Amino acid sequence: MHGTQTPVGNGTALSQLDLNNKNTQFELLSYDKHQTLEGLQIEPVAMTYIKHLEQLGLEVPDVTTVIALQKGYNNPRCFFVWDRSKNGASEGYIRTLQQLAPRTTYTVAFNEEKTDFYCHKPDRKETAFPLQAYLQRKRRSATIPFPAIQQNVRDTERQMAVFWGRLHGAFETTDSFRNEVLLNRVMKNFVIQPFFSWLWDLDRIVLYRKQYWEIELKHKYPFRRGENTPLKFGINVGQAKLVRDLGQAGIRTLHLILVKPDWNKHSDPGYLFNRRENYDKVLLIGTELSTAKAEALLNQKARESDETTSFTGTSKNRFLEIPATDFHVLGSYQTPPKEVAENIKSLLDGATLEKVTDELLESCRINN
Repeated sequence: MHGTQTPVGNGTALSQLDLNNKNTQFELLSYDKHQTLEGLQIEPVAMTYIKHLEQLGLEVPDVTTVIALQKGYNNPRCFFVWDRSKNGASEGYIRTLQQLAPRTTYTVAFNEEKTDFYCHKPDRKETAFPLQAYLQRKRRSATIPFPAIQQNVRDTERQMAVFWGRLHGAFETTDSFRNEVLLNRVMKNFVIQPFFSWLWDLDRIVLYRKQYWEIELKHKYPFRRGENTPLKFGINVGQAKLVRDLGQAGIRTLHLILVKPDWNKHSDPGYLFNRRENYDKVLLIGTELSTAKAEALLNQKARESDETTSFTGTSKNRFLEIPATDFHVLGSYQTPPKEVAENIKSLLDGATLEKVTDELLESCRINN
């Protein structure tokens, strides 16, 4: 079989699927956890802020970055960058990543005619090869070991609600949905994930004053360990290590959180679309995760989350805790995006903004 294979229809090639058909789109996306699909509703929010940052003069290379690691002593990380910009900013970013993985950094492209993902070493554009087949050959796999996602983290009703009810309408164009959601998930879940133990991705890359930043937006709520103890937010151990190493290579990280007012892991982000009375309670907060801060986090004793946080729903993730008071207030979901973008830019400039307090977070909570 030629081209990227998918688990749809027990191994149908991507080129044989009608990617404009909504039933096919849903079938491809329903291999994800329902929480992952629900989280994708936040992507357009991030895109709106980034668009306003562009208007403020920041350069935003159109790239998708996937970082993969295989179990085993001293195995290197692999960086896969789907570069849709193909300009100086994106190529400079890829060269920066190469400092962390000189031999295992790949530039990825999607061939529309062949409906296939290709990759090449950044300095060898003339020798592109199909990415999935290349990884399958490297792993010596007779078949592609698509990961089995546990059914308890794939609630079909919640998947259908988010896909048919909100996800399509959240994106301005069909191309935007196709690139930002559909093909992104295909590349991560079916092309790369089957051949690695762990996967991470970088949300948005911006270039500001000759400095690359990763701007990541999470959607979560704080927690505390006991009554009257300080509020914290969690961060995955692997992500903290990545932030540290990116910082050492010269890529700084701005960690943003759109704080859920409903402090319940079962709450659906759909409230952003239909409960306007709560918009002022959905805070946007941010902090720079510097190399030093990442090192300090990694000195903590890691804790374990439940299985629902892992990709397959079968393993536990180790995480660390960031005090809520480390963050700055950037606005709320009600704040005009242009104003939020100006605050984000101020944070990149190192300006002092209003600090988050536990009292502020508690005042925005809607399910005491």
